[in-house]
Parts: sequence; structure tokens; C-alpha cells
Amino acid sequence: MRQKITMDKGTPFQGALDFSYLQDAPAGKYGHVNVKEGHFYFENGKQVRFFGFNFPARANMPDHETAEVLAARLATMGVNVVRVHAVDAYTGEKGWSTDPVYSILDYKEGNAELNEKGLERLDYWLYQLKIHGIYLHIDLLVGRRFLAAQNLDYPMDLSMSKSSSHFNERLIQLQEQYAIRYLTHVNRYTGLTLAEDPAVMTIQICNEDSVFFDSKAAREHPAVAAYKEELRRRFNAFLLAKYDTRENLKNAWTFQKNGCSIIGLEEGEDPKKGSVRCPETGNYCQNVNDLLYEEIQESCLESPGRYADFTQFEIELNQNYYRRMISLLRSIPVKAPIATGCLLAGAADIYSHLDAEVMENNAYFNHPLGGNSSFEGILVPDLRDYVTTDPMTQTFPEMEHRSNITVQASIAAVENRPMILSEWNEYGLQLFHSPAYLMTTAYACLNDWDGLIIYCYHTDDHLRPEAADAVLDIMDCYSDPSLMLQLGMLAKVYRNGLINVSPVTAHLVYRQEDLLRLPYTYRMPTAYFPLVMRFRSVFLGSGERYEGDAQVAVSAGFVAGGDYTKAQHAILYRHSDDLDAFGRRQIPQNRSEENFYAAYQKDAEIIERKDVRNYGDVCLNDRFLCIEQIDRLTEGNDYSMFAKLADQALKKWGILSETTGLGKEGEIISQTGELCFHPHKGYFRVNTPYFMAYAGRNDGRIVLSDRICIRGSNRSLLVSALALDGLPLERSAHYLLLVFGESGLDQTTYHPVDSGITEVRRKGNRFVEILDGTVELRTSDECTVYSLDTNGQRQNIPVEQVIHVGKDGCREIHFSAPSPILEILTC
Repeated sequence: MRQKITMDKGTPFQGALDFSYLQDAPAGKYGHVNVKEGHFYFENGKQVRFFGFNFPARANMPDHETAEVLAARLATMGVNVVRVHAVDAYTGEKGWSTDPVYSILDYKEGNAELNEKGLERLDYWLYQLKIHGIYLHIDLLVGRRFLAAQNLDYPMDLSMSKSSSHFNERLIQLQEQYAIRYLTHVNRYTGLTLAEDPAVMTIQICNEDSVFFDSKAAREHPAVAAYKEELRRRFNAFLLAKYDTRENLKNAWTFQKNGCSIIGLEEGEDPKKGSVRCPETGNYCQNVNDLLYEEIQESCLESPGRYADFTQFEIELNQNYYRRMISLLRSIPVKAPIATGCLLAGAADIYSHLDAEVMENNAYFNHPLGGNSSFEGILVPDLRDYVTTDPMTQTFPEMEHRSNITVQASIAAVENRPMILSEWNEYGLQLFHSPAYLMTTAYACLNDWDGLIIYCYHTDDHLRPEAADAVLDIMDCYSDPSLMLQLGMLAKVYRNGLINVSPVTAHLVYRQEDLLRLPYTYRMPTAYFPLVMRFRSVFLGSGERYEGDAQVAVSAGFVAGGDYTKAQHAILYRHSDDLDAFGRRQIPQNRSEENFYAAYQKDAEIIERKDVRNYGDVCLNDRFLCIEQIDRLTEGNDYSMFAKLADQALKKWGILSETTGLGKEGEIISQTGELCFHPHKGYFRVNTPYFMAYAGRNDGRIVLSDRICIRGSNRSLLVSALALDGLPLERSAHYLLLVFGESGLDQTTYHPVDSGITEVRRKGNRFVEILDGTVELRTSDECTVYSLDTNGQRQNIPVEQVIHVGKDGCREIHFSAPSPILEILTC
């Protein structure tokens, strides 16, 4: 049954939905946030996790009333961080922009100095957040427009500076000037600068920016083209310094293929003449380069040498930029931990960010395309259902929004550094989308991530009463019942660690040679491991030997080689017979696979499985799993067989029990046993002492626990229960119960366009689907059930109960759910 619902973005939550007791105000009371042992700690030694929202652009310059109301509401959700995002954005009348009067950069003067009117509003907003116990994540370069009047090297405004911002000297100088002015500005309400304020938990140098990628749509703009030409000149200078002559470069780029020598340097190219072309820059992620997938990879296939040298060149540019900016920030001095950037995927791009103290990544699901005036609705590529998206068969290499969020983001989780998911969302274009929030939070707990920051609360600088009944912007999360109804629960679960961290770790190991290649199937390990155990990437600084302490090491295997003899256990494979990234040396054809892996195959057995024999030998012993032909095993981005083999090995080694890992029907069960994801049947479960949840398809009966059962005819349901009295749910006398299905706008329609694109026309009234059925509670005590409104207030709606008393004296209470939120007390 669909129930009309309003979502007031300014009213604080109350009663059972008031999670403000999680706050420890004011932010910064325990001193500065530090990084220790790969996590965030206060100066008093207490570890902290951060859960909250992005507030982009104009949303950070609200009027005073809006600032006060929103900060108070966020605190009652259990939010303890706000990402103060994109305050440098260009001006506009609404949406993702800054108000021309209250922008932080005074664009109307043409010099982009700081604007005092905007700073006053920002100061008050940050002050309100601080006094409510909400920490600040600050970013520097996001949406800035660089103006020609600022003596740019090329006489055009630059509004899309991705990639260029990392190597052009003038652009870097302007970033340095802005960072100094912004971070040393004294807040008129706190009396502190952002550089010294202990309420700042991280400062990020740039957002979704790297030499490794840009925006494909912006490349042909004349302003961008000028910087691309500069990049080519710099690349030729790099090659000339490295090789000195064209002949040396030609020899370096000549590689072996099928026993033949192939020259990678093209006719007429000469670094002395500056005529060597750059490989194509990635579109929002590092480009893959894989001969086996030449027809489907987004960019043109390059020779191994050209790709390797350009990748090394990009690594150095990124490192030089980040080291320069970090040095500047520390000289101010900035006290908070520093993050470099986000939206990380390729190994080399991630590696180039390792000067950061904090790793961050962004990931979305069903993210809409940009505006297109030819269509009435919103265009969405590959629109799909989150809980039925199988990571084993639907994990892709590009920057895309059709893979599981945890799978996308986890590749940037690096050992010994905190991990923040700095932007993430499932925008509600599918009417049943609540599982994405539950699942991402649960797996962040399993993997021991340190921050979850949802994008975004709203894109406005006013409360706007009409917003309670309308969706003003697809990005505005405050208006999404599927998120907001469960947000306080998720904040408590994540911040209090109610879902356990896996004590077992898998390391994905990259050698230096691996960094200079990127096969199409590079995400293969992330399709399995982070859904089962704690997962981290590790980069060897030099040499071949892995000496880490993870229970299992997984070779990246982009080129052949590596020494895993010191690993507790290892999974070994290679994507190529090349012994170096340039393709100049290969394993001799007369050298057998058995000899190549001989050091790891003592007492090994060849796995006899009908579904493995077609892919060559797979050998397993008490420490090592060696896979002969990994690329044949993963054709078509299908990682199912790799996951089965890894799972078999982990169970043989005792790392996983027989009841965890991959189940017989394709379910994925965490090493802790608390999480179960079944994409084939379309559900996800959490089973912990204090929090239990089910999200997915409904077969008519959902047994949440021995105490709670749901019967209903809804096609899909989210059911979650959280103890509020500190007792395990099975003994709790006061707990929250959420039960709801779809949500969105009740006249939403879907229209296929082409090439997997769907037009979503969102119309009508906001609704949430309540339970069409009954809740059944088993208890030995009397029970009081309250129906709550969306802000937590108890409603004057009687919840009629039908009570059955069994022979054992235990009561079975049946009742309908007149709202999606129920508060239950027993006595």
C-alpha cells in the first residue's frame, strides 16, 4: 500500500529516531584528529568513525536560520561529519553553483578574491556544525572556474580543469594562493582558522581530479585543448630526458608478440621534435590497455612501451603536484590529516596518491547522465536493481555506476591508511533502492573503513517549505524516504561498530612493474574479497617479495613475476607472459607453467572440477593457489570461476569455514557470518546481536529473528530492527522496527531510449510503500507498539494487536504496520 509522505528537511528527529546521543559536542573537544595504525583517533586515544553528508556549493552558504535548523537536524540523525564541498564553485541562480552575492570566490570582480559576504555565511554554518558535534571535511579544488583575467597561460577561462590543474604552473600557483587565503581566514564565530581548528577532520586537495583522467565531453573545448597540447610537450620532454635519442626510444618501445618484434614508435615521431603523441587520457578514470579486450575497451589500444612510459610520466606529475600541495599545507600549518583526491580506480593512479595520509574514493549506482533538453525526464545508463546485481558477473573496469558500490570503492583502500567513501549514493531512480544504503554501510563495517559521506543532503541554501512535498533536485537526499527513514539506524550501526570487522585480511599486491599496465579485468579480486573479509591494496616500493602479514595475499599479476614465498597464503596468476611492462622480455615458450610456479607447487593437487578443466591447470596446496590461464577464466568480465577457486582455497586453508564465503546457491556470506548477500535470489541479510536486517525480494514471509517475523504481499521489503536499550535484540525491551518497500514519486514512468539508456520521468506525489500484511512478534511479555511519523513523533493511530498465547506461555502478537517506522516496548 502506497502512503503519501512528506520529508521536512529542517525538523529535528525526536523520540526513538533521535540519535543525537551519539554526538559528543562540540566537535574538536578532544583535540585534533590524527592518523594512527591506519585509522582516525582523537588526541585522547579514542578511535572515531565518521558518518554524514556532502553539502555542495551554495549549500555551504545558508542564511543563519537555515544553518541553525540544519545543524540541529543533522545532529539528531547521528551525523558527525559534513563534507564542505565545492565552495569554490562558479556562480549560478540555483542548484550546483554558488549564489553570485554569497560565493566564496568573488567571480564578479574578475579576480576570484575571497568574498566577505560569502565567508560570513560559511563561518556561521561551520560554527553551527561544530557546536552540534559535527566535524568538517574540507576540500580545496572542485568546481572552480579559472579566469583569463588571472594571467592564465592561455587567454581563455577554464571551467573544466581536470588533469590540467596538476601540471600547469599558473593553475597550481592559483590553487596555492586560494588554499592559503581560505585555510588562514579566521572564522568570526569560532575565532579559529580551518588550518588550526580541531573540528576539521580531513583536508582534501582536489575532488575527482588526476592527470590520469579528464572529462571526455570537455576535451574539444579550445581552453582544454591548449592544456592538452602542453601535456604533449611535457611528455616529449620526459621521453627525451629518459632516452636522449629517437633510436633509444624506438628500441625501448619495440616489444615481442607471438615471437615477433613489433616497433611501437610510429613513423615521424621524435621526442626532439616534440612529435610523440600522448595516449588518450581516461574518461574519469585511468584507461585500461588490454590486447584481449581491444574491441570493447573505451580507449585505443597502445603499444606496451608507450602506455608504460606515459603511465610513469603521469605518476610523476601527480606525485609532484600532491607533494608540492602537501608541503604548502603543512607550512601554513594545517593540523588535520591530508587527503589528496578521490575517484580512484587504476593501480597507477592510486599509487600516485600514496603521499596522502587518508585514502578516499567516490562510487555511485544508477547515477544519472547530465542534462539533455531533448528529453522530459532523467537519462540513466544501465538502470538496474542493486540487490540483484551480481558482483561476479557485473563488475566493470570503467568509471561507471552499474557495479556494486563496495566493489567499486574498495580498490582504493590501502593498508595503513584510513579509508573514506567521500561520495556515494543510489539516487532512487529505481523505486526499491533502500538495500544500497544498508549494504554499503554493512560492508564498510566489515572492511573497517573510517568514513561514509553520502552525496548529498541538499543543493540549496534555504529551507524552502515547499521542499517537504516536492523533489527539487535529484541529488537531494533529504527527500528520499528510503535513505532518511533508516539513516539514524545506519549512523548508530556504523559509528558504534554493531557489525563486526573481519579479523581476516586479504592483500591485493602490486609490484612496480604492475603499475605500468592495466588489464581490462583488473577489478577481478574486488568482485569477491571485500564482500567476504577485510580487503586492502598493498604496493611494493621495490623488489619482488611480498612480506606482509595478511592471511592471504593476492597477486595483481599484470605482468609475470613476484615472490610470495613469505606470504602466509597466496593466490597467484598472471595476465601476461611478459616479464616486464614494456613487453621486451617474456617467459620462454619452452618453459612450462609448472616450472614458472614450481616454488609454490610442492605437494600441490590439480583441482578436478568440471567447470575448471577447460581453463587449464589450477594447482592448490596448503599455502598456494596457482591459476594457469586467468584471462580465459575471466572472459566477458565473468569472475564467478575465480571466486569459486579462491573460495575453495580459503576453505582448505581454514581462513573461511564451510558455512561462509560462497554458498551452494551463489550466496556470498561474510567471514564473520553476519552478512549474507544473495544476488540470484535478490536479498541481503544482516544478523548481529544488536541489529538485524533484511532487504530484497519478498516471498511472503521474512523471518528476521526468532522473535520477529513479517508476512506480506509486497514485492520487495526492507525490514530492520535496532535495539535502543543496549541489550541484544532477542532480550531488548525497547527497539525500533522499520518495514517498508518501494518509495519515490507515485507517477514515475520508465522509457527505454537506446544503447541501454532509460529515460525516467519522475512525477506525482512522494510516497513510501507500507507493509501489506502483518508483523508477528514472539514475546513472553506484554507489548506496546507505537507508529511513528517521519520525524519520530508517536502518531495517534491505534495499532491493533491480535494475541495468541502458546502452551509455553509465550505470546505471539500479530499487528499491521500503519507506518514504515514502529517503536516497540515490552514489559
